[in-house]
Amino acid sequence: TGLRAVHYEYCIPSGERYAAEVRGIDATTRFQRSSRGRIGCSGDEVLVLGHTHQRGYREVLERLAALPYVSRIQESHFE
Repeated sequence: TGLRAVHYEYCIPSGERYAAEVRGIDATTRFQRSSRGRIGCSGDEVLVLGHTHQRGYREVLERLAALPYVSRIQESHFE
């Protein structure tokens, strides 16, 4: 089909409330608490990784982008 999955990353504030909300939106969510990522999370934020290899990925990204504490979502490149 020519489709490919894209990995993405973004930052959220530390705290289980935020993590639970993101987990409820995106089933591919992985938290990287010990990394700032290429996006550059601050010391009081957590790096979140996800990907588009899931049903309804566009809706997932739209819902994540609408969260007031997610300022930017960018593509991840693993090297």
